[in-house]
This record gives sequence, structure tokens and C-alpha cells, in this order.
Amino acid sequence: MSHNFIGSIALSLVGCTLLASVAAAAPAPRMVTVSYADLNLGTDGGIEALYQRLRTAARTACNPSDTLDGRSQVAFEVCKVQALEVAVAHLGNARLIARLKGKKAAALTAGVGVN
Repeated sequence: MSHNFIGSIALSLVGCTLLASVAAAAPAPRMVTVSYADLNLGTDGGIEALYQRLRTAARTACNPSDTLDGRSQVAFEVCKVQALEVAVAHLGNARLIARLKGKKAAALTAGVGVN
């Protein structure tokens, strides 16, 4: 499988599942292609670059509008977190998984969402 295909599957799957259950009135999720063939995932810089690309793709896949009410904002935030988690899990890169776990631990300690 190509690097692009795996990222697309992960983000589109979570978008479909989550938006169908959390926000029935929300627009359909988008498929987002995440390219990382140019990255060296054996380095911290490569892992960080991929993590940032996945965050951006999760935001796009969850399709926020410019004017979110409280319920829509919550659904959007949940979608972003779950999209990122699913994408990282699908890629199966131990360093990327550790990066996500580190962000989740820091977010829990600070009492904020995963970024």
C-alpha cells in the first residue's frame, strides 16, 4: 500500500463513523490524503512533521464550519481527536504512537484536548 492510501483510509473511516453518530446534521466527512513519502520516520523531525500533517488532515476531514454552536464544536473536537488516533493506529509506527501518547498524557495533565 502506498503511504497516501493508508492515511486516507484512517481519516475517512473515523470521519464517517463519528459524524454519523455524534452530529447527524453535520456535513459529510471528507477524504483527506496525507502524503509522507518524503519524510524519514526514523527521525524525530520526520515523526513531528507527519504528526502535524495528520492533525491538519483530521481538522479538514471533520469539516468544521465557521460558525459552530456548542454542540457542533464538541462534535468537531471529538472527531478531530478520534481521527488523529485512528490515523496513528492505522499507520502502526511505534514512534508516531509514542508521540500521540505523549500529547495525550500532557493534555490530560493540563486538562485540555489533544493537539
